[in-house]
Amino acid sequence: MPESRCAPSVCSRPAESTDGSCRTGILRDDRAWPPYREPPRFWGSSDYGANAGFAVTYNSKRFIAHGIEFALDPNPDLWKRPTSEKPLFFNPDLSSRGFVYEYKGHEYAVALPGYNETKGFTIAKRGKDGAFRTCVKANYPQETAWIDQNDNGIEEDNEITSGIKGRAHYWSAGWCRPDLTILTADGWLYPLKSLTANGVPVYDFAKATRPANIIESRLWEQGATGTLVMDNQGNITDGIHYAMVDGRQGAYPNHYGRHNAPAAQRGVLIAPFRANGVVEAVPGVGSITALGGDRGEWFLITFDGIYLSNIFQDMKGDPTLDETFLGGENFGGFIWHDETGRILWQSGSPSYRIFELKGLETCRRQSIPVTITEVQIFML
Repeated sequence: MPESRCAPSVCSRPAESTDGSCRTGILRDDRAWPPYREPPRFWGSSDYGANAGFAVTYNSKRFIAHGIEFALDPNPDLWKRPTSEKPLFFNPDLSSRGFVYEYKGHEYAVALPGYNETKGFTIAKRGKDGAFRTCVKANYPQETAWIDQNDNGIEEDNEITSGIKGRAHYWSAGWCRPDLTILTADGWLYPLKSLTANGVPVYDFAKATRPANIIESRLWEQGATGTLVMDNQGNITDGIHYAMVDGRQGAYPNHYGRHNAPAAQRGVLIAPFRANGVVEAVPGVGSITALGGDRGEWFLITFDGIYLSNIFQDMKGDPTLDETFLGGENFGGFIWHDETGRILWQSGSPSYRIFELKGLETCRRQSIPVTITEVQIFML
């Protein structure tokens, strides 16, 4: 099936087919195939099929999948019909994954964290025609960065900076906050310096800084690891280790890699690998991240190392084959606050389903003094 003739189904629960077969996934538009007429086709879970997405943080009626920006179905009736997204724009420059932010009247698609084994990152700005075009590009191996200062789309010699700092983790090229501050995967910081008259972000790539509260990222590890994210206050976590601006540091216990972990247990990290976003100002706990697990679970962790809950299912346990079962190697997905204050997440590899997360507002932090011996610390 040609890619240009199908559109991802973005929904909060799997759609039921009209013939009662309950098959879910991607629908073909038969109007694109005259004079033939075939029944709608539903695809099941696709291997890595929904990794290349961009969460539009300020407009929950939109989502970008495989470079195509869709208007989501405003009135989904998921048990009676497939959702009917409408393609709006195709953005060839958005082949990676990341977040779309609105900042000072402009819209930016930032390819961070990016794909697995990503070698750098891009920032694309939406033009007057609605399409996103790259205006900032960093190449870690070449140690170069380009900023399209005159907004003409051409990489000119006087717009390229050499000798930049930054390396990618296997799972991430770094993180970008909504204020366009960039933190590389190995902990170098590039604050936004200014915007050009046309809205192109300007950075001083020749002068990377190192946050005082940095975490040393294990760039080579693929399992039992996390990737750096930063909240608006400057606190940093990889979902396991944390370093707060007030000096607090620590880590949540993390014993298992990709293949040696037991079946899921409450409070136990199972094969974590990447932090999938930041949600700030959660009542009672502050900023949190969602740490993706290789076997399908996500783990909700506060920025200062408190385990809140797991979501989705572990494939090594006794899973229920419903919309919360993502399968193994869930290499994708995001969690974010939308413009209405809801917490949304896109599930990642199997499909572009979008869920709303509820209940975090009931969490409360509790501090209780405990006594611990040197032997107990050693046993940890």
